[in-house]
Amino acid sequence: MCAGCKENPTEPVTPSSSIKGTVLDATDTTHILQGAKVEDLGKIGAIVYTDSVGAFTLPLGVLSSNYSTTLRTTMATYDTVTTPIEVDVGKDQSVTIRLKSVNGVLPISPGATGQAASIDLVLQTDKSLSVRNGGGTEKALLTFAVMDSLGYALSSQRAVMVRFTIIGGRIGGEFLLPDSIKTNANGLASTVITSGTKSRVLQVVASATVVGTTISSSPAQLTISGGLPDSVRSTMWTSSRNFPGIGDSAKSIGTASIMLVDQYGNPVQPGNLAYFETTGGSIGAIGVTDVTGQANVSIYGGGKPAVAGIDTIKVTVNKTNGSFTKQSVVTFSGTPRITVTNVPNDSINIFDGTGQTLDLTINDANGNPLAVGNKISVITGGLAGSGVILSGDVGASTPDTRNTSLTSYRIRVDDAVPNGGIDGPFTLQLMVSGPNGTTSKVIYGTLQPPQAILPPRESSKLPAQIAFVSVSATDIYVSGTGSIENSVVTYEVRDSLGMLIGKSPRAFAQFTLQFFPNTFTNVGTPPSLVSTSDSTDDNARLRVSVRSGTQAGVIQVYSQIDLGGGKLVVSQPVKISVHAGFADQRHFTLASKYYNFPGLEWDFWPYIMTVQVVDQYSNPVLPGTAVYFNTMHGSIGTGKSGASVGVTDVDGFVNQTLWSSNPHPEGTDILAGAGPGLSWVYARTLGASATWVRDSVLMLWTGHPIFSDVTGPTTFAIPNGGSEGPWTFTIADKYGHPMSPGTIISVAGTGLIIDGNVNFTMPDTPPTYIAPNTYLVPNGPGITTFTIIASDADPKTSNSPPDKSLITLTVNHPVYGIYTLVLASGTVE
Repeated sequence: MCAGCKENPTEPVTPSSSIKGTVLDATDTTHILQGAKVEDLGKIGAIVYTDSVGAFTLPLGVLSSNYSTTLRTTMATYDTVTTPIEVDVGKDQSVTIRLKSVNGVLPISPGATGQAASIDLVLQTDKSLSVRNGGGTEKALLTFAVMDSLGYALSSQRAVMVRFTIIGGRIGGEFLLPDSIKTNANGLASTVITSGTKSRVLQVVASATVVGTTISSSPAQLTISGGLPDSVRSTMWTSSRNFPGIGDSAKSIGTASIMLVDQYGNPVQPGNLAYFETTGGSIGAIGVTDVTGQANVSIYGGGKPAVAGIDTIKVTVNKTNGSFTKQSVVTFSGTPRITVTNVPNDSINIFDGTGQTLDLTINDANGNPLAVGNKISVITGGLAGSGVILSGDVGASTPDTRNTSLTSYRIRVDDAVPNGGIDGPFTLQLMVSGPNGTTSKVIYGTLQPPQAILPPRESSKLPAQIAFVSVSATDIYVSGTGSIENSVVTYEVRDSLGMLIGKSPRAFAQFTLQFFPNTFTNVGTPPSLVSTSDSTDDNARLRVSVRSGTQAGVIQVYSQIDLGGGKLVVSQPVKISVHAGFADQRHFTLASKYYNFPGLEWDFWPYIMTVQVVDQYSNPVLPGTAVYFNTMHGSIGTGKSGASVGVTDVDGFVNQTLWSSNPHPEGTDILAGAGPGLSWVYARTLGASATWVRDSVLMLWTGHPIFSDVTGPTTFAIPNGGSEGPWTFTIADKYGHPMSPGTIISVAGTGLIIDGNVNFTMPDTPPTYIAPNTYLVPNGPGITTFTIIASDADPKTSNSPPDKSLITLTVNHPVYGIYTLVLASGTVE
């Protein structure tokens, strides 16, 4: 290493560049132009609008080389101007742009104009917008001209108030700013439409009331399209789980698809690209989204085989701030393979009046199941081929599955004519054919004549197996609910040859019950057996009845036969589930994840309300129990048959959506004895004896952040290692209520460290019901009032001259957007 060299030299940081300018009227340079659109026609392509003082800033980021471009500036009733400009690396370039008024666009009356008679759209900067935070243009300037009956632009003496309206309402949170304005000296009125969170086509109308008559413009139409793909909401799938992909043919065997959706659940704009790859076979490389956000590519077999037949298909989607991937694991299956697991030497022997079951395993060389649609068939042949009948999975087709345990099939071969018919050799040709190809296997058999049967020994006729036959109900319910409370389990008793035992002697069985309750409260009664014993009937069958109690849980029923000498024949357990009873008031719960609801000034914002319905023994009630919802304000999500009702799942839960909509809890719609913003949500269901079981929660509806009560110095000069402050301020909605959860409150300043109860994310701030007409809404330090102190971030370094700095308060609200306030300006050494 050379002397004096640094091991980790610091790279110089290149400052970002921008174009800053002002747009003026060419004939009157004191007339600044607000709302002029300035476009960068170069590769960066930024678009901005001038502010209230006619100024604009086009950010260019960090440039790797000097940037040459052309600016295009447009505004209603002015000629479009193009301005060539070059920006040096790390520098800001200033420019003044002058626009010339267009002669004749809006005729000016030689004298005073008449009353307003018509409204026309004269400028629309964009017709296509992106949803909020979708990576595209979110704003469009709309300028309308108001004219009298002779077509002259309205004079300032005849100025009218123009109102702007979105037809159909703000479904996705779109808004107009301003929503009303008085016409200027040229008869013009402008507004800016900002997109919301929904893809839609919307129309904006300008209207004015003149001497009791309303005049309106034709609608200005805009299309709001989906934003950037969201990895959580986007979904990938394949047309099958199992593809016949191992082989020599590179044919199309299916499709892989992805639906790209933005963060608000809207399909992304058409033309987004998705890049696919696979570990086996081949696949179309690029999919392009259509109007539904879906992109599809074909999957091909052949080529490189997937290892062990397990193929991974992956899709990558690029975004401006990175990329995300999704994948699906599928099976690539090959040529069918047939194995008969219970027939040694591929030969069987059928005695007169009997039969045999063939246990087949049908899979490929990797042990994987075949793709969907392969058919199993059996062809009989030989001298005695017509003397046997077939049953079981003859004619069955393979399902679409990756489960290697679903490869078993059964074929039953029986003597067609007991005590007669033909006998001799026969063959069974087992065949599998379909998308995976064709495979066959031959089983050789002999059908024996009646005299070839050897009588069995007497011991072989004794009970040897208790076989489960059926259960009348695998799900019963605690007694008193009005649902099924009993279930009958049926068994049959077989001998060592698998045949039913005879009518005499009958077998005597004992039954036992094991119960596993859902709760250990030791309250209520367990289920029981109606009878603990039974003997076989003429068909060698046994039956036992199970009756529920008042406890929910799982039952296992066993049966056994005592043969004497310590020999027992025991059945496999039969499982029966006992479900819960009526809803209980002490166990009925309505809750929301958050109770501060940002819907006071935003329509159709959703919150999920959840109810769990439990019986008195702490067990979830019967699935499908109806729960009815209602709310004092807004609307509650609908369930079945158009009513505000949902039904419980197996865990007793039901969810409904609370929507912000009319009426809002303010003005004449506030709760009696409560202030604005407070509202109740209710849920109820029927309990025992047709009594209502209820619960309710108190919600706080809140609006957009408002800064108030700001104190502290407006300027500062912080010496090296020093500090300044404090600054105090209030952040609350128009009723003084705290911001909703997820709101980020931060304060920052160049070269400064900010201390205090800021730079955090707001938690939930639920209101509290104290007593009738008495409610408590949280407020105070760290909730609605905040205090900060600013200090030198680098006390070891003294800057001369001192660095300029702004202390800026920023509120990033998840619903209402970003709000900023400059608390103070000054210097820091």
